[in-house]
Amino acid sequence: MDDLSSWFEAKIVSSIRPRGDEIKAFTSDPDSRANLTSFCANEDCRCLYVYQLSNGTLQSSIANPDEPNISRCITFVKLGSATKLTQSNLSSSVAFFDNSVDILESINWLSLDLYLPAVTNEDTSQTIVAGKKVMLLGDKYVDLMHRFMASSEFSRLLKTGSVALPYPSLEVLHEIKSQSKRSKSTTHVIETTIISWTKQLKAVLESLDNIKFLKPLQKCLDDVMVAQTVPEVCDLFKPLIHTLHLVWEYSGYFHKKVNFHNLVGVVANEVTLKACSFLNTDLLEDTKRAFQQLKEALQLCGVFRGVYLDKKTNADILNERRFAETKKEDLRTPKTPYYRAKVYPPTEEYDLWKNLSDNSNWSDSPWPEKNSASFDTLNSFVERCNDLLDFVETIHQFRLMRKVAEVGGAGSQGLDALVSEIHEQFEKAMKSFTVSHDDLLGIKSFSQLHVATASNSKPSFEEQFFNFRLVIRNLEKRLAAVLSHSFQQCRTIGSQLRILEVFEGVNNREVIQKAIANEDHFMVSSFLHELMNVKDMLTRNKSNVPEHVNVPPIVSKLKWQHALQKRIEVPMAKLKKVSPNSLESENGMQIDELYRELTLKLDKFRDKLLKDWQRGLNPEIKERLKDFILSRLPRETDIAPNALADSRALMQVDSASAATFRLTTSGLDSSRSAESQLGPVATSPTPRKCTIWHSLRFEVRMPDTVKEIIRSMDFQTLRSLSARLEAIVGKYNYVMKSITPEERDLFHRKLNNHQPVW
Repeated sequence: MDDLSSWFEAKIVSSIRPRGDEIKAFTSDPDSRANLTSFCANEDCRCLYVYQLSNGTLQSSIANPDEPNISRCITFVKLGSATKLTQSNLSSSVAFFDNSVDILESINWLSLDLYLPAVTNEDTSQTIVAGKKVMLLGDKYVDLMHRFMASSEFSRLLKTGSVALPYPSLEVLHEIKSQSKRSKSTTHVIETTIISWTKQLKAVLESLDNIKFLKPLQKCLDDVMVAQTVPEVCDLFKPLIHTLHLVWEYSGYFHKKVNFHNLVGVVANEVTLKACSFLNTDLLEDTKRAFQQLKEALQLCGVFRGVYLDKKTNADILNERRFAETKKEDLRTPKTPYYRAKVYPPTEEYDLWKNLSDNSNWSDSPWPEKNSASFDTLNSFVERCNDLLDFVETIHQFRLMRKVAEVGGAGSQGLDALVSEIHEQFEKAMKSFTVSHDDLLGIKSFSQLHVATASNSKPSFEEQFFNFRLVIRNLEKRLAAVLSHSFQQCRTIGSQLRILEVFEGVNNREVIQKAIANEDHFMVSSFLHELMNVKDMLTRNKSNVPEHVNVPPIVSKLKWQHALQKRIEVPMAKLKKVSPNSLESENGMQIDELYRELTLKLDKFRDKLLKDWQRGLNPEIKERLKDFILSRLPRETDIAPNALADSRALMQVDSASAATFRLTTSGLDSSRSAESQLGPVATSPTPRKCTIWHSLRFEVRMPDTVKEIIRSMDFQTLRSLSARLEAIVGKYNYVMKSITPEERDLFHRKLNNHQPVW
């Protein structure tokens, strides 16, 4: 390799003439040596460019350099079928030449000053055959050289937006004309030049007509580039593609297959740049935000592709129909020149109308497929975004491993140490990948040729990303082992879901899913068994719900229903969040079906309880308001042996009536919705069981009669009177139960004064 480097170094020094320190820095540069090695060893690499910048620095490139400040350049090109270069075939397999910044201008002057005079010389254009001078192909070469020079000059000025009418070399033509036997070649060159001018002028006039069709399309593209959000851009795709369809249908130039495919490629590239503008340059700064941005960019490209394919279907149908009509019309049209004669010269309006309506000008022009060359940039961008989406998601998930190890979420110190080690190895792999690729999006590479990108000195993104994924796959296997051990320590559904919640989505990765398939199956089966137990419990006990102590019956039933609902609702919500793939199995489908069935039954059970309570509340309150507060005891209870055994002397506070007062004094506000304050309200045989369960919220509306009663009562006064009355009745009954006959005689008059009360 050193011998090959010396050969290239000698050619570079003789051409560019750099200083000694500049050529030394060039030969020691790793990128330059890598480009040289690729040019010599890679059979797909055909060119090597070595150029000097205005500051004197030497650089090399396998692709055509796009530096704006190149002062000198030497180009090495492999000849013929040369593949790999060695010391033996180097001189015969490589051509090199100097060129300026504008290579087309250099070729033009080189052809004019060197090659054209050489083929014009009479001595080099003829030979002696059988004692006579015979002309070779000199005249043909003169014509070809003039055509080549005209094309290069036209291409050079076309880059600057100018139009040129190149003229032939008058000196060369004068010299050829002086040769009597070659005078006709001069006329031929002039005729060829005039024909070339005619074609260029026709192309200019056609381009002016094309501008008319491109202006509406340009306006649509401008609107797309100005839009600020993804939904706004997506809304502009339909008018954009519709305008593209109109250009294809009515423009003769852009209706041609090649031209239209190029136009579609330009539109697709503009959409790609717009999608790229929604992404931050540093995707690793905020992985959650980058994940969302990549999703939006993929959504934008997907909407564009969908709108394009919908319009493509209609366009292909139109193309087939119009092309079939064109072929039928060609068969019916006579081919005589009299039929095609024009009485009047065509006008601009006639040509435009003919382009719009005449089937005879219609050619077969199907729209490009979604995987054609027109969409190479868009497809490459979508593929890169999908890779980066996986990359960003992987970064987010593995960065959480550090927090898992810090809080001890793996279950034991040993497992936490393994998680911490996995995180450290991931950080090393990510750093190695990001250092070699600072531009993760790689938009520049999308516009370059495949050969140029494949022969770059640095490893390609695909190669580095493949290596990175190999490292991640090994780390995933180790992490799956950690999760498996954690599952073995946590045998309940709640604890297992908690483990998955701590690791936050890592279990959804393909490698880990396969590794913990048994644990996942056990968790799903356990939850399915839990749902079946809840269903059996609801079926057996819904008609005889266990009652809570000091809680009214309806509240007990609602609390029981609420507990069953939370028992299945909380695990199901966590399972959908942390392991949605688990519900795609056969047991998962049974879980989903059984969960919906249980939820429906529990809701119906709750609604029936509330409706029954609401329906019976109004008449019960009205009847209780008519009852007396005080009443006699129905029978003798706990009377002292020496006390007066007369049950008529005992009284009580009627519990149902007191409960009605408690209902109105429980803090209800008739002006507010019952859903925010009924939790629920219920009456019971004993006043102390009347309560509001504020921890539950139900969509219940209080009856109007209950609201009216609540408005007409003084809550504080009723509550105070009820409590005082119970205290008085309790003391009175105690006295009447324990009083002796002697004591009764002493207080006979005062006791008789209480009789009218009941």
